[in-house]
Amino acid sequence: MWVPDQDRTGGFAIYNRNDEDLKKYNIKNITTKVIQSDIGDDLLDIKNSILAIKIDVERHEEEVLNGINMLLKNNEIIIQIEIFNERKKKIFDLLKNKNYHLIHSIENDYYFTNIKNLFK
Repeated sequence: MWVPDQDRTGGFAIYNRNDEDLKKYNIKNITTKVIQSDIGDDLLDIKNSILAIKIDVERHEEEVLNGINMLLKNNEIIIQIEIFNERKKKIFDLLKNKNYHLIHSIENDYYFTNIKNLFK
């Protein structure tokens, strides 16, 4: 993980040399921390439930969504996901391919669901 300022309480991201946000900062000032992470489907064995999920993962939306593929497939879910313009089309297409549709948005937060007849 990395953050441009060690006193920040948010904005941590997975360290990837190709991350375009790294170019915005002096590499000498970046703070990194080695952590362990797991794939969501390996952690969450939930089926036939109604769930609400919030995703705010600093440019790693695609990885998170692919890591919870079985969770998304086996449950009825409403997802709130922060998406900025440079990834919007890719994430919208990914969710559409997983049978999710957009139901609402507030600025960069988008709400998707796979629940049929949600508003009936």
